[in-house]
Amino acid sequence: MKEQHLPKTINPYSMADRRVRLAGDFQVVDMPRLTSFLAASDGHVSIDIQLDRDHRRLAFIKGCIKAELLILCQRCMQPFRYVVEKSLLLRPVLDDDQAKLVEPEYDPVMVEDQKLSLIEAIEDEIILCLPTVAMHEKSECPVTLPDDEVDTEIEKGPSPFDVLANKKRD
Repeated sequence: MKEQHLPKTINPYSMADRRVRLAGDFQVVDMPRLTSFLAASDGHVSIDIQLDRDHRRLAFIKGCIKAELLILCQRCMQPFRYVVEKSLLLRPVLDDDQAKLVEPEYDPVMVEDQKLSLIEAIEDEIILCLPTVAMHEKSECPVTLPDDEVDTEIEKGPSPFDVLANKKRD
């Protein structure tokens, strides 16, 4: 499918009625909450989504997002490339009560006045994919730290419960 200019805001219900497919890119620089986690705001996020209705005639958004982001390693404080590839299965909802009723296979996404901020929804999904503590793979990181392995050999002595077992026999 030919990539197109992506709207930042959509009406997911009317697009689901028309079974619209959207494919294209958002610029990372246009996602301020995401850029606060990054070492650089260059690059783009690719999306390919289909809006449709299920057998119950409820709207849903299915697709995938891909991004290559530059994040800061917390071990060596140097930037590295982090790839995000995520499948989406979203259910547009109007309020918290509807969100509570969403089937477990769907993630609810809030819609206000029949409008969904597509760029913010995609930004949220990417933020959820970021690691809690970003680090290179150990083999790729220029900083070597003392081995993280804990000495698992513990000197074996008498079990404190042996005393209780002996008392029980008496």
